[in-house]
Amino acid sequence: MTTAVGQAANKALLGSNRPILRRIKGLLSRGKPVALIFGYGSCPRKINEKYTEVYRKHDLPGVSITSEFFDETIPPPRVLTNIAPIMRKMTEEELRDLPPEYATLHERKIIIHANSMNGAKAVGAFYNYAMKNNINIKDRVLGLTFDSTPSTLPMLWNVWGQLLTVKKDICDIPRPLRYPFLFPRGFYHCTLREFYRKFMPEKLKHHNLFDFLNEVCPLPKNQLFIYSLDDEVVRYECIEKFIEYQRKVGNDVETLMFPQSPHVRHLEAKRKKYEKTMAKFVKKCLAAA
Repeated sequence: MTTAVGQAANKALLGSNRPILRRIKGLLSRGKPVALIFGYGSCPRKINEKYTEVYRKHDLPGVSITSEFFDETIPPPRVLTNIAPIMRKMTEEELRDLPPEYATLHERKIIIHANSMNGAKAVGAFYNYAMKNNINIKDRVLGLTFDSTPSTLPMLWNVWGQLLTVKKDICDIPRPLRYPFLFPRGFYHCTLREFYRKFMPEKLKHHNLFDFLNEVCPLPKNQLFIYSLDDEVVRYECIEKFIEYQRKVGNDVETLMFPQSPHVRHLEAKRKKYEKTMAKFVKKCLAAA
């Protein structure tokens, strides 16, 4: 991954994300917490909009962001350069062509909603950005929802996720060389992950996204996990292992488990139950503000 990723993220900040913030200008001006919707790999905006609407029903502005390229490595902070206005105070030059509401975004409380493994990757980038820049973000994040994530992935799913999300020109690898490059890359990562797990477990949390999120990132106290027992992509056993650890360290964890529901399609398949659970969780998060 190269600086092209950061350039793509900057383009998203100045382009596709700005109209959303303009449409919710009134909510921003009233100082409401911001809901960050981290989408699955190459998620279309219209899909992410369905999740922002869940939060807008509670009078909260929702900002949808998707980091294009998926893999299970720990994401560098530059992957989500477009969240910089939410993380830190922007300079006058950076604010020149942006709505004035951007100037105070770094002071807002935050609720995070992460969809699928790419959403989990964005959560990792979010906290990595904060830690690398010495930003105390823990008190600002009121809650975190994981939908169909996090998990470790078998090698084939790891590679397939990369193939699905490498369609856009977000890296400097020539297009004809990308696909043959990704398979050995995925194989190497999965092999190294299992080597660390067996022989050097203390290094795993600095190599693998699942363990980085679970053991390194200062995740918020309020957490909600939405998942399915027959998910065809992620393993529910991994999600439940993550839940167990988060409860062990004292976090307030709620779950919404469906016996049968497609991967990251729970909102569509079980809308009434999904929105009812989200309403309860958002209310709890706002009470902690």
